[in-house]
Amino acid sequence: MWRLFRASATGQRNLDQGAPGQDASHCSVTDELLVAVVCDGAGSVPQGQAGAEFLAGALVDAVASAVRADRDMLDVQADAGARLEAAIEHAVAAARSRLAELADARALALDDFSCTLVGCVASADGGRFFHIGDGFAIYQGAAGDSVLSRPENGEYADETFSRPTRIGRTIFGSRRFRGPSADP
Repeated sequence: MWRLFRASATGQRNLDQGAPGQDASHCSVTDELLVAVVCDGAGSVPQGQAGAEFLAGALVDAVASAVRADRDMLDVQADAGARLEAAIEHAVAAARSRLAELADARALALDDFSCTLVGCVASADGGRFFHIGDGFAIYQGAAGDSVLSRPENGEYADETFSRPTRIGRTIFGSRRFRGPSADP
């Protein structure tokens, strides 16, 4: 059911500075369930790449495990959607805590691992996007219908929330979509 492709392009700022890109992605496909996360490490911090890699892997593992344990979370009913969102929020908070422990062990600040993230949990019935920071996601159905999950920016278009000290608190976007096999 799923065809997955990954691509990453190093931004001009990184190219000008001779720095590598700081993108990371991780995904899990089990039966018809897709869980995927893409993170972009903040170039202004020393461990942005490490934060992106850690967060992408930790969230995919935690969210996939939660959904496999309760497949009804993907039901498009309101209470199931609330359970899925709660599971995602719990996974984000747990990953943030583990990242804080990693930062502590390396005598670094949690914000040294800043990154943005865009995630997706999906089945044929639909799913949910989730994100922190300036990323966005689009679902496009076979009939051309689409759902846009907009980024969580600040007051200005070029302001974003990527600092882990804020992750799992109030800066969290989520958008549900219905898949082709969902009941009308």
